[in-house]
Amino acid sequence: MRRSGLYILHSLLAIFILSISVYAEESWNISETSRIFSHWDIVHDFVAVDGFIYVASGGTGVNVLDASDPEAISETTRFEPLELDGSIRSVALKEQYLYAGDGNVLQLFSLNDPANPVEISNIELPASIVDITPWQEYALCLLSSNALKVIDLNDIENPLELPGLSFGGRVVDLVILGEFAYISAYPGLYVVSLENVEQLELVSMVANQGVSNEIFTDGELLFWRKLTNYILVYDPSDPTDLEWLNSGIFHRAIESCTVYQNNIYVTSTDELGERLMSISTLTNQHNFEQLAEYEIPTSSHLMHVSNNTLYTISNDLAAIYTLANPLNPVFAGVYDVSGFVSDVARDGNIVYVADEEGGVRIVSISDTEFPVEISTFETTAKVTGVAY
Repeated sequence: MRRSGLYILHSLLAIFILSISVYAEESWNISETSRIFSHWDIVHDFVAVDGFIYVASGGTGVNVLDASDPEAISETTRFEPLELDGSIRSVALKEQYLYAGDGNVLQLFSLNDPANPVEISNIELPASIVDITPWQEYALCLLSSNALKVIDLNDIENPLELPGLSFGGRVVDLVILGEFAYISAYPGLYVVSLENVEQLELVSMVANQGVSNEIFTDGELLFWRKLTNYILVYDPSDPTDLEWLNSGIFHRAIESCTVYQNNIYVTSTDELGERLMSISTLTNQHNFEQLAEYEIPTSSHLMHVSNNTLYTISNDLAAIYTLANPLNPVFAGVYDVSGFVSDVARDGNIVYVADEEGGVRIVSISDTEFPVEISTFETTAKVTGVAY
């Protein structure tokens, strides 16, 4: 099997059913008619709403998953980056619209059919998009050039770039409270007034050296993940002078975290390789108090809560937990795209796939436009080759 750096970059794996015109005088006319087992590249971001998950999976593009039935999650569609070597690193939702950062291009999609986003417009920005945050009729974009750009979407078919603001170091994440944007960056935490979007104003900064990660809010307080196992808590009542309240220090490296109904959810892996989810709350004295801890079946690099449902994503898994009781997440289902296609063999309309850790998968290509997996069987060792 040929491994193409353009199409299978960083474990983007697929079986291509090709329509080939052998007798073309000038060249081979090759076009992809279908694919199956489309695996993700590196997952950078995701959003979830109303039973659908939109995954920004780098060179794979955006994968749209229908999770309305958590026990039978399926991919409904996928759209690739605009360029062959492109990478979609960020996504965001605003009402019936999906925003996607494809390199330095902000793409805007309609979700009238949430299973099949339709592009409305796009706008090219000065540098690659790191993060997108919707606010009112604008999109706030963090760029790899250490800048914040505001895109006016009052006319979404004709987005307009407004003046932005540059910072003194790498920017990572952004959250908005009221009319202020709080930006996690390597030099520290920046606070920017959005009162005049055409002339952004930096109103304060909390200097804090070291690795900065995501920043999130419960609507009242700010939670800022620093280094590998710290979560700093700030009171933003006065954005010009943030008040530090406390720091949560966790015994293991934090893999992902979020807040929901005053509870802080953290995933990690212990020294035995067990994947864990801990749930903590803040006491009246703003101390972290762990309320529960559970073993979970999958790893998690990113977390998101929507409509009493907790979603976790890793590079090859999407898992769903129901939060009827926020202190007792109930595992509801998983979507698994793990594996690595090492070899294929064909017998007429049947294709046998060596899926390494996934065993052997058997696919019918009787209809080349709609290949169907008809069987799979696990093996005791990694499968790296098949023959017929």
